Amino acid sequence: MDALAEVRRRGGVARTAELRGSGLTVRQIAAARVAGRIERVRVGWYADPSLDARIKKALRVGGRLTCESACAVWGGAALDTTSLHVEVGRHDSRFRQPDDPDSVLDVAARRDVVLHWCSVVGAGVVASPADAMLQALECLEVLAAVCALDAVLRAHPGARSELERRCPPSRRSVLAMLDPRAESIPESVFRVRAAAAGIRCIVQPPLPYGRRGDFLIGDRLVIEIDGAEHHAGLEAFRADRERDALMTALGYRVVRFTYDQVVRRWDEVEYVVRTLIRSGEHLAR
Repeated sequence: MDALAEVRRRGGVARTAELRGSGLTVRQIAAARVAGRIERVRVGWYADPSLDARIKKALRVGGRLTCESACAVWGGAALDTTSLHVEVGRHDSRFRQPDDPDSVLDVAARRDVVLHWCSVVGAGVVASPADAMLQALECLEVLAAVCALDAVLRAHPGARSELERRCPPSRRSVLAMLDPRAESIPESVFRVRAAAAGIRCIVQPPLPYGRRGDFLIGDRLVIEIDGAEHHAGLEAFRADRERDALMTALGYRVVRFTYDQVVRRWDEVEYVVRTLIRSGEHLAR
Protein backbone atom coordinates (compact mmCIF):
# COMPACT_ATOMS: atom_id res chain seq x y z
CA MET A 1 0.00 0.00 0.00
CA ASP A 2 1.47 3.37 -1.08
CA ALA A 3 0.52 6.47 0.95
CA LEU A 4 1.04 8.90 -1.93
CA ALA A 5 -1.09 6.82 -4.28
CA GLU A 6 -3.87 6.76 -1.70
CA VAL A 7 -3.67 10.53 -1.18
CA ARG A 8 -3.82 11.12 -4.92
CA ARG A 9 -6.73 8.73 -5.27
CA ARG A 10 -8.65 11.00 -2.90
CA GLY A 11 -7.94 14.15 -4.90
CA GLY A 12 -4.58 15.10 -3.43
CA VAL A 13 -5.64 15.34 0.22
CA ALA A 14 -6.55 12.72 2.82
CA ARG A 15 -7.24 12.57 6.53
CA THR A 16 -5.22 10.29 8.77
CA ALA A 17 -8.36 8.24 9.43
CA GLU A 18 -8.89 7.79 5.70
CA LEU A 19 -5.33 6.58 5.20
CA ARG A 20 -5.65 4.20 8.15
CA GLY A 21 -8.97 2.99 6.81
CA SER A 22 -7.31 2.10 3.50
CA GLY A 23 -4.97 -0.27 5.31
CA LEU A 24 -1.96 1.95 5.94
CA THR A 25 -0.36 1.74 9.38
CA VAL A 26 0.76 4.68 11.50
CA ARG A 27 4.35 3.67 10.81
CA GLN A 28 3.82 3.59 7.04
CA ILE A 29 2.20 7.02 7.10
CA ALA A 30 5.05 8.43 9.20
CA ALA A 31 7.66 6.87 6.90
CA ALA A 32 5.99 8.36 3.82
CA ARG A 33 5.99 11.76 5.48
CA VAL A 34 9.66 11.55 6.49
CA ALA A 35 10.59 10.46 2.95
CA GLY A 36 8.72 13.45 1.52
CA ARG A 37 6.22 11.26 -0.26
CA ILE A 38 3.32 12.99 1.49
CA GLU A 39 3.14 16.32 3.33
CA ARG A 40 1.34 17.12 6.58
CA VAL A 41 -0.56 20.32 5.93
CA ARG A 42 -2.53 20.32 9.17
CA VAL A 43 -2.98 18.05 12.17
CA GLY A 44 -4.67 14.93 10.84
CA TRP A 45 -4.39 16.01 7.18
CA TYR A 46 -1.89 14.92 4.53
CA ALA A 47 -1.44 16.18 0.96
CA ASP A 48 0.36 15.37 -2.23
CA PRO A 49 3.52 17.57 -2.13
CA SER A 50 2.91 18.55 -5.76
CA LEU A 51 -0.50 20.06 -4.91
CA ASP A 52 -0.74 23.76 -5.70
CA ALA A 53 0.85 25.77 -2.89
CA ARG A 54 -2.22 28.02 -2.57
CA ILE A 55 -4.47 25.02 -2.00
CA LYS A 56 -2.15 23.72 0.71
CA LYS A 57 -2.12 27.13 2.40
CA ALA A 58 -5.93 27.16 2.48
CA LEU A 59 -5.94 23.67 3.96
CA ARG A 60 -3.53 24.78 6.68
CA VAL A 61 -5.83 27.66 7.54
CA GLY A 62 -8.72 25.22 7.82
CA GLY A 63 -10.88 25.54 4.70
CA ARG A 64 -10.86 25.33 0.93
CA LEU A 65 -9.41 27.78 -1.58
CA THR A 66 -11.96 30.15 -3.09
CA CYS A 67 -12.62 33.57 -4.66
CA GLU A 68 -9.66 35.33 -6.34
CA SER A 69 -7.17 32.71 -5.12
CA ALA A 70 -9.16 29.87 -6.68
CA CYS A 71 -9.65 31.93 -9.85
CA ALA A 72 -5.87 32.23 -10.06
CA VAL A 73 -5.62 28.43 -9.92
CA TRP A 74 -8.29 27.86 -12.58
CA GLY A 75 -7.31 30.76 -14.83
CA GLY A 76 -3.60 30.96 -14.15
CA ALA A 77 -3.69 34.64 -13.20
CA ALA A 78 -5.29 37.25 -10.93
CA LEU A 79 -4.76 40.93 -10.21
CA ASP A 80 -3.85 40.24 -6.57
CA THR A 81 -1.80 37.11 -5.95
CA THR A 82 -0.69 38.07 -2.43
CA SER A 83 -4.02 37.60 -0.63
CA LEU A 84 -5.30 34.14 0.29
CA HIS A 85 -9.07 33.63 0.10
CA VAL A 86 -10.34 30.68 2.13
CA GLU A 87 -13.89 29.35 2.43
CA VAL A 88 -14.70 28.24 5.99
CA GLY A 89 -17.79 27.12 7.90
CA ARG A 90 -19.83 29.73 9.71
CA HIS A 91 -19.12 28.10 13.06
CA ASP A 92 -15.54 26.98 12.37
CA SER A 93 -12.69 28.06 14.62
CA ARG A 94 -9.10 27.12 15.48
CA PHE A 95 -7.68 28.48 12.24
CA ARG A 96 -3.95 28.10 11.57
CA GLN A 97 -1.33 30.19 9.81
CA PRO A 98 -1.14 29.44 6.07
CA ASP A 99 2.58 28.65 6.33
CA ASP A 100 2.61 26.98 9.74
CA PRO A 101 -0.05 24.42 10.74
CA ASP A 102 1.08 24.58 14.36
CA SER A 103 0.56 28.34 14.82
CA VAL A 104 -2.82 29.92 15.52
CA LEU A 105 -4.09 32.38 12.93
CA ASP A 106 -4.87 35.87 14.21
CA VAL A 107 -7.65 36.71 11.77
CA ALA A 108 -7.60 40.41 12.61
CA ALA A 109 -3.83 40.71 12.17
CA ARG A 110 -3.45 38.78 8.90
CA ARG A 111 -4.90 41.15 6.34
CA ASP A 112 -3.58 38.91 3.56
CA VAL A 113 -5.87 36.05 4.65
CA VAL A 114 -9.52 36.63 3.71
CA LEU A 115 -12.05 34.24 5.25
CA HIS A 116 -15.31 33.60 3.40
CA TRP A 117 -17.83 32.45 5.98
CA CYS A 118 -20.38 29.98 4.57
CA SER A 119 -23.19 27.98 6.09
CA VAL A 120 -21.92 24.92 4.23
CA VAL A 121 -18.38 24.60 2.86
CA GLY A 122 -18.37 23.16 -0.63
CA ALA A 123 -16.80 19.84 -1.54
CA GLY A 124 -13.19 19.52 -2.59
CA VAL A 125 -10.06 21.44 -1.69
CA VAL A 126 -10.67 24.28 -4.15
CA ALA A 127 -13.92 25.94 -5.21
CA SER A 128 -15.15 25.03 -8.68
CA PRO A 129 -14.61 27.62 -11.45
CA ALA A 130 -18.22 28.82 -11.16
CA ASP A 131 -18.17 28.92 -7.34
CA ALA A 132 -14.85 30.79 -7.34
CA MET A 133 -16.14 33.37 -9.83
CA LEU A 134 -19.36 33.94 -7.88
CA GLN A 135 -17.35 34.49 -4.70
CA ALA A 136 -15.10 36.92 -6.58
CA LEU A 137 -18.13 38.88 -7.82
CA GLU A 138 -19.35 39.34 -4.27
CA CYS A 139 -15.97 39.98 -2.65
CA LEU A 140 -13.76 41.97 -5.02
CA GLU A 141 -13.74 45.45 -6.46
CA VAL A 142 -15.01 45.56 -10.05
CA LEU A 143 -11.58 45.74 -11.72
CA ALA A 144 -10.14 42.82 -9.75
CA ALA A 145 -13.31 40.77 -10.35
CA VAL A 146 -13.18 41.36 -14.11
CA CYS A 147 -9.50 40.35 -14.23
CA ALA A 148 -10.14 37.16 -12.26
CA LEU A 149 -13.22 36.16 -14.27
CA ASP A 150 -11.63 36.95 -17.64
CA ALA A 151 -8.80 34.58 -16.77
CA VAL A 152 -11.09 31.75 -15.64
CA LEU A 153 -13.42 32.05 -18.63
CA ARG A 154 -10.46 32.07 -20.99
CA ALA A 155 -9.42 28.67 -19.62
CA HIS A 156 -12.92 27.32 -18.82
CA PRO A 157 -15.44 28.88 -21.24
CA GLY A 158 -18.04 26.28 -20.33
CA ALA A 159 -18.35 27.76 -16.84
CA ARG A 160 -19.99 30.91 -18.20
CA SER A 161 -23.49 29.45 -18.46
CA GLU A 162 -23.50 28.43 -14.79
CA LEU A 163 -22.03 31.79 -13.80
CA GLU A 164 -24.79 33.67 -15.65
CA ARG A 165 -27.49 31.42 -14.23
CA ARG A 166 -26.38 31.89 -10.62
CA CYS A 167 -25.17 35.48 -10.74
CA PRO A 168 -27.14 37.79 -8.40
CA PRO A 169 -28.95 40.67 -10.16
CA SER A 170 -26.85 43.24 -8.31
CA ARG A 171 -23.67 42.00 -10.03
CA ARG A 172 -24.94 41.43 -13.56
CA SER A 173 -23.46 44.72 -14.72
CA VAL A 174 -20.03 43.22 -14.09
CA LEU A 175 -20.81 40.25 -16.35
CA ALA A 176 -21.34 42.67 -19.23
CA MET A 177 -17.76 43.90 -18.77
CA LEU A 178 -16.16 40.47 -19.19
CA ASP A 179 -14.16 39.52 -22.26
CA PRO A 180 -12.15 36.31 -22.08
CA ARG A 181 -10.31 37.27 -25.26
CA ALA A 182 -7.98 39.21 -22.97
CA GLU A 183 -4.82 37.13 -22.84
CA SER A 184 -3.38 38.61 -19.66
CA ILE A 185 -4.24 40.59 -16.55
CA PRO A 186 -2.90 43.91 -17.91
CA GLU A 187 -5.02 43.48 -21.04
CA SER A 188 -8.13 43.17 -18.86
CA VAL A 189 -7.03 46.21 -16.86
CA PHE A 190 -6.40 48.29 -19.99
CA ARG A 191 -9.79 47.40 -21.47
CA VAL A 192 -11.73 48.27 -18.31
CA ARG A 193 -9.85 51.49 -17.60
CA ALA A 194 -9.95 52.64 -21.22
CA ALA A 195 -13.72 52.14 -21.30
CA ALA A 196 -14.10 54.10 -18.04
CA ALA A 197 -12.02 56.91 -19.57
CA GLY A 198 -14.19 57.01 -22.69
CA ILE A 199 -11.43 55.65 -24.94
CA ARG A 200 -13.01 53.38 -27.53
CA CYS A 201 -10.91 50.45 -28.69
CA ILE A 202 -11.29 47.16 -30.50
CA VAL A 203 -10.14 44.07 -28.60
CA GLN A 204 -7.87 41.61 -30.45
CA PRO A 205 -8.25 43.38 -33.82
CA PRO A 206 -7.25 41.43 -36.95
CA LEU A 207 -4.18 42.90 -38.63
CA PRO A 208 -2.51 42.19 -42.00
CA TYR A 209 -0.75 38.90 -42.65
CA GLY A 210 -2.96 36.98 -40.22
CA ARG A 211 -1.71 38.89 -37.19
CA ARG A 212 -3.65 40.29 -34.26
CA GLY A 213 -3.05 43.21 -31.95
CA ASP A 214 -4.06 43.58 -28.33
CA PHE A 215 -6.12 46.72 -29.01
CA LEU A 216 -6.84 49.03 -31.92
CA ILE A 217 -7.90 52.65 -31.45
CA GLY A 218 -9.35 54.36 -34.48
CA ASP A 219 -7.92 53.26 -37.82
CA ARG A 220 -4.29 52.61 -37.03
CA LEU A 221 -3.24 53.11 -33.38
CA VAL A 222 -2.24 49.63 -32.16
CA ILE A 223 -1.78 49.18 -28.42
CA GLU A 224 0.34 46.24 -27.25
CA ILE A 225 0.51 45.21 -23.59
CA ASP A 226 3.50 43.32 -22.23
CA GLY A 227 2.65 40.80 -19.51
CA ALA A 228 4.31 40.68 -16.09
CA GLU A 229 6.78 38.01 -17.21
CA HIS A 230 7.17 39.33 -20.73
CA HIS A 231 10.61 39.36 -22.34
CA ALA A 232 11.88 36.54 -20.18
CA GLY A 233 13.40 35.23 -23.42
CA LEU A 234 15.35 36.97 -26.15
CA GLU A 235 13.30 35.29 -28.88
CA ALA A 236 10.04 36.81 -27.60
CA PHE A 237 11.68 40.24 -27.48
CA ARG A 238 12.92 39.90 -31.06
CA ALA A 239 9.59 38.63 -32.36
CA ASP A 240 7.74 41.61 -30.88
CA ARG A 241 10.15 44.12 -32.37
CA GLU A 242 10.05 42.49 -35.79
CA ARG A 243 6.25 42.54 -35.64
CA ASP A 244 6.19 46.19 -34.55
CA ALA A 245 8.51 47.13 -37.43
CA LEU A 246 6.25 45.39 -39.95
CA MET A 247 3.13 47.07 -38.60
CA THR A 248 4.85 50.45 -38.75
CA ALA A 249 5.85 49.85 -42.36
CA LEU A 250 2.21 49.07 -43.16
CA GLY A 251 1.10 52.41 -41.76
CA TYR A 252 0.15 51.49 -38.20
CA ARG A 253 1.27 53.44 -35.14
CA VAL A 254 2.34 50.86 -32.56
CA VAL A 255 2.61 51.78 -28.87
CA ARG A 256 3.72 49.25 -26.27
CA PHE A 257 3.02 49.49 -22.52
CA THR A 258 4.39 47.37 -19.68
CA TYR A 259 2.46 45.53 -16.99
CA ASP A 260 3.62 48.03 -14.39
CA GLN A 261 2.45 51.02 -16.44
CA VAL A 262 -1.04 49.63 -17.07
CA VAL A 263 -1.65 48.24 -13.58
CA ARG A 264 0.15 50.72 -11.34
CA ARG A 265 0.67 53.89 -13.41
CA TRP A 266 -2.53 54.23 -15.40
CA ASP A 267 -2.43 58.05 -15.42
CA GLU A 268 0.75 57.83 -17.46
CA VAL A 269 -0.83 55.41 -19.94
CA GLU A 270 -3.98 57.48 -20.32
CA TYR A 271 -1.95 60.63 -20.88
CA VAL A 272 0.04 58.99 -23.70
CA VAL A 273 -3.05 57.56 -25.40
CA ARG A 274 -5.03 60.80 -25.18
CA THR A 275 -2.07 62.80 -26.50
CA LEU A 276 -1.77 60.48 -29.51
CA ILE A 277 -5.50 60.74 -30.18
CA ARG A 278 -5.40 64.55 -29.98
CA SER A 279 -2.54 64.47 -32.48
CA GLY A 280 -4.60 62.36 -34.87
CA GLU A 281 -2.22 59.42 -34.64
CA HIS A 282 -5.17 57.05 -34.59
CA LEU A 283 -6.53 58.20 -37.96
CA ALA A 284 -5.69 56.74 -41.36
CA ARG A 285 -3.27 58.71 -43.51
